[in-house]
Amino acid sequence: MSRKIYDEEFKRKVIQEHEAAGISCYRLGQTYGVDAKCVRSWCRLYK
Repeated sequence: MSRKIYDEEFKRKVIQEHEAAGISCYRLGQTYGVDAKCVRSWCRLYK
């Protein structure tokens, strides 16, 4: 099983929704088909 690589633009879009709208990492993961752990790690990296 290979890992999917997401581009910077996609990551920033997800992070922006998380910060601006206060949507949970879990919900964003479901919406975009990304694991919630990935979303959380992106948020930590881009703060």
